[in-house]
Formats: sequence, structure tokens, C-alpha cells
Amino acid sequence: MTFLLKAYAPPFLEHFSTLADRRIERNQRHDLMDTIVQSICA
Repeated sequence: MTFLLKAYAPPFLEHFSTLADRRIERNQRHDLMDTIVQSICA
């Protein structure tokens, strides 16, 4: 694990951990946090 990932991942995950996943269960192919990270990186 790189230094930046160790430094920024916990606060990032903590910040977004309070979001409710409002998707329909059958549409939850990917974890909500994975989708958030992909969206931000794009």
C-alpha cells in the first residue's frame, strides 16, 4: 500500500460511510463505496 493511500483512504472512507445506499437491491452489482471511488477518480 502506498503512503498516499494509507494517509487518505481512512478519512475518505469515513467521510462517505454515512451515505445511505438507496439503490434497488437487484441493481447493486458493485459496492456503493466502489462506485463512489470510481466516480471521483473518473
